[in-house]
Amino acid sequence: MTTKQEEFLRNLTKGNEFLESIFNKTKPVLKTGKDEFELMISDVLTKLEKATALFSPRANIKETKTAFFVELDIPGINKSDIEIFVDKDTLVVTGKRERDLVEAEKYTLIEASYGKFERRFNLPADIEKEYIDGKIENGVLFIEIPKKIEEVKEDNVIKVNIR
Repeated sequence: MTTKQEEFLRNLTKGNEFLESIFNKTKPVLKTGKDEFELMISDVLTKLEKATALFSPRANIKETKTAFFVELDIPGINKSDIEIFVDKDTLVVTGKRERDLVEAEKYTLIEASYGKFERRFNLPADIEKEYIDGKIENGVLFIEIPKKIEEVKEDNVIKVNIR
């Protein structure tokens, strides 16, 4: 048997030991009864649903010679529910999308995400922080981050002496 085959068998044995340890840990739960197991699974799914139900708008970022542009998808969010600020070298966008559902109406499926959000973007050093501008158009938040403009000097030529 080659060393690679021996290593493969050792790893396979470790994998089996790992699976056995998981089975042994869950075996007492399985023996306690179906109702308790379903309750445990239900609790885990509820916690998972709460953890993943947070709303986080998707972002696109592009760069041109004069600016960076951030686009955030924020359908259904009012201008008054959004705040944009710069914290040191980070652009921070916070906001919330509230759920506006009537309790009497019975939904069979809700896929939209609701809640508070915060997105942070690291800013490069060569920007004009005081001129950052934002606008909302058709459910998209557009943020323009202008770059610092370097003066282009006409006399930017350096003469090199020949010896």
